[in-house]
Amino acid sequence: MTSIEYVFEQLEEQGLVFLTTKTNELSISISASDYLDIKRLAKQKEKQQILDAHGDEQSHLQDDGSWRTVTSEQYYNETYGSKGSDEPSEVKFWVDSEKYEQLINPTSSQTEISDEEIEKWAEKYGFRVPYDGSNNFYDNEAIKHYINGAKMYREQLKKKQ
Repeated sequence: MTSIEYVFEQLEEQGLVFLTTKTNELSISISASDYLDIKRLAKQKEKQQILDAHGDEQSHLQDDGSWRTVTSEQYYNETYGSKGSDEPSEVKFWVDSEKYEQLINPTSSQTEISDEEIEKWAEKYGFRVPYDGSNNFYDNEAIKHYINGAKMYREQLKKKQ
């Protein structure tokens, strides 16, 4: 398995996948720690694939016409360089702070949630990857419960105002 195949397999296994059919937009939600683990392991796999492809030692022709024996580790370091640790230490994302605030605290600047907004999120919530080989990508029962719960929550918010 290549490192690219590994990344996609892990995202599909560990992440929550949402599809918005109206915009054909696919979103994957995954914890930062899982993301960093996937990134670290993928980099290790890619490095190992390069080392394996090079083999233990090879003779490389130098600019002056002489030959130099190079180990796979030397080849990797000279070709790809050492860019610090292979251990990713943080996730770097840009976040729209206003949208984030509305997601974590919907009453902060938004007092009314429309039916359209509820249905948009229900569509994302109800998407699933069918592992049975079918083309049934939506859990209609989950969508129905999500919509009913969101509308009940909306009514509770209205009562608190």
